[in-house]
Amino acid sequence: GELNLASYYELESGERALSSGVLVGTPTTDDGFVLYKWQRWIVTYKTKADWVFDHQYIPKFQIGLAGGIIQVVQPLYVEFDTEAARVSKVILGEGSAYQGFPLNSIRMIGLRNGDPITLLGSKNSNGDFNLEAIYSGDRRQYIDRSLKKFRLDSAIIIGLGSLTFVMVHSALHDIADPYLGYGF
Repeated sequence: GELNLASYYELESGERALSSGVLVGTPTTDDGFVLYKWQRWIVTYKTKADWVFDHQYIPKFQIGLAGGIIQVVQPLYVEFDTEAARVSKVILGEGSAYQGFPLNSIRMIGLRNGDPITLLGSKNSNGDFNLEAIYSGDRRQYIDRSLKKFRLDSAIIIGLGSLTFVMVHSALHDIADPYLGYGF
């Protein structure tokens, strides 16, 4: 079930948990973001440009759960999934426009107080939450994104398995046919 303050306190030190709540913290930007990520618009392939991770800022913050608030320890680095987060602004770069934006444009994506947030981590001996990953959005959005990724990964694995079978079968057929006079 959903982790609330009472069930959080029942966790053993070091026990991992997935917790959803709302972000509570001190805004760190003029845009009101508490946590944010910067991405840069660059050419990723010869004919394609995309937003690529530049840096992120995740201070010590709190998450509001049913029944109260827990403190989240500031990590050195943490996975920060911003799929459901807000884009605050785009700072246009000085480069020539390529597929919609000037090269080296920067966009800021982040979470503000009150935004839904899902955290993966563990309770430490002080009772604080040691953060491993941040997912923008609530638990349902996290599960939906995870299932979508699982389905895509499964389809790729099944497709590669089928292709491997066809290639092995074809190779065995080519090997056996000249020596035995028949194929598989």
